[in-house]
Amino acid sequence: MTARALDIKCQVWLEAAGLLSQALSLEQAAPQLLDLLSQHLATRRARLVLRGQESAPPRLVASLEPPGLAGPPDLEPELWQRLLRASQSFYLAGQSREPVFAQEAGAHSLDRASLAWLGAPIAWQGASLGLIYLDAVFSPPRPPEDDLEFLTGLAALAGQMAGLERQVRLREAQLRRSNRFLRAELAEVHNRYLLLGASPAILGVPRRAEEVAPSRASVLLVGERGTGRATVARIIHEHSARAGFPFGRISCAGASAEALDRELFGYESSPGEAGEQLHPGRLEQVDGGTLFVDGIDELNLTLQAKLLRFLQDREFEPAGSGGVRRADVRLIAATSRDLARLVDQGRLREDLYYRLAVFPIALPPLRERGQDLGLLLDHFVERLSREVGRGLAFTPAAREALLRYAWPGNLREMANLVERLLLPGGQGVVDLADLGPLLLHPPAAGELPAAEAALSRLEEIELREVVAALERNNWVQSHAARELGLTLRQIGYRIKKFGLETTIKQQRHRPPAAEAKSRPSALTRTHLPAQLSSL
Repeated sequence: MTARALDIKCQVWLEAAGLLSQALSLEQAAPQLLDLLSQHLATRRARLVLRGQESAPPRLVASLEPPGLAGPPDLEPELWQRLLRASQSFYLAGQSREPVFAQEAGAHSLDRASLAWLGAPIAWQGASLGLIYLDAVFSPPRPPEDDLEFLTGLAALAGQMAGLERQVRLREAQLRRSNRFLRAELAEVHNRYLLLGASPAILGVPRRAEEVAPSRASVLLVGERGTGRATVARIIHEHSARAGFPFGRISCAGASAEALDRELFGYESSPGEAGEQLHPGRLEQVDGGTLFVDGIDELNLTLQAKLLRFLQDREFEPAGSGGVRRADVRLIAATSRDLARLVDQGRLREDLYYRLAVFPIALPPLRERGQDLGLLLDHFVERLSREVGRGLAFTPAAREALLRYAWPGNLREMANLVERLLLPGGQGVVDLADLGPLLLHPPAAGELPAAEAALSRLEEIELREVVAALERNNWVQSHAARELGLTLRQIGYRIKKFGLETTIKQQRHRPPAAEAKSRPSALTRTHLPAQLSSL
């Protein structure tokens, strides 16, 4: 290489380094980088291609093409894919679409006059992120390897910038994850009111949580949604030796098996794709800490097997990967269903059940917490009123209705109710008639029966909901329970409380024709026990 050629290339190197140091991204700097090659070297055509995110095809992010210039056809995207996977400097001769890589024997003996393109990979830490290629017309004539060596160095400089970009993106993603964990932590600390109260049903919950916290045992939280399962999981984490490590959570409700697999265990992209090849799941994100899996009963049998392997060996395989990963994570699972019954039905692995239920903790629904309802209602009103700067009070009838209400959404429903009542334009004093549109199963307007009455109006509404669900599901208790979001134990308790056993037997044994003929479009009083027929 002549001294003049070396001077030109050193100048290009310096200008390229300055250009890349000022740009926010390689994609932003790409057009200027190609223009720089055109100004100082004899190249007329040049392209810069970057990998697409995930499974997206490569993208041509910058090109140099003088107008009216005819020459060899450009590279097809299929050839881009081959060259990106190879991650090597290459030549293309004439119309050929078979690259000759610089490391191959005989590459240096190529006839310069026959070359059409030279190219080099944009790589970082062994991962191919893109490529630069340009036509092979340089002046004065030089050995092709000199030009390719220079282009490879320039591509390596671009790769350094692309690598720094990726490090920044990964750091930002880590900060976002940490931010989510911090917001969740603040929210859980703020929501410790879920365990306020003096009823026997709730007093044992924090005690058992603190009792199991120092151990490594898996914990199973059994309770309806809104009963404070995430709060109890947080208490266990904070009282354990893992308190200095992350606390993560994943909700299985409504998610597909594929999405749960990727979110829980992570997944691996195709080799060499832009960005992180291995995308860590929650298990790796909270390594050393605690993972709260809400709705564990939603996992299919395949995911149950993967989770069991993790609980036994602390090993797992990300989706799309043949490699084994390890993580030290304590698992706290939550469910609102009877897992033993799911085992009997073949929907839950028995060995997984015994692994999960090492230490079960039952969380009572709000309706079973007696005098705690008034305490919690006052707490919500006080806290949320202070936040919005508006007061709120209930008439005696409205307060009595709320204390007798079944609260199917538990404390979450109570918090939402108070928050809605405090919206701008709301009434400062809430009467019974104001509650109807806001409750899932609103009480009837009018005066409540006396406390000594057999059933309140709210219980009548609850009874009608149970009977209506049974009717819609051919009097099959398990189907009605699923529709109402109840467990079999919970619907059984209501059936016994309302004296529906005889009615269910009669309806289940009624001939199909008669049953169809007698089934009304709306609930009739003929299905109600005698104590409600007069209400």
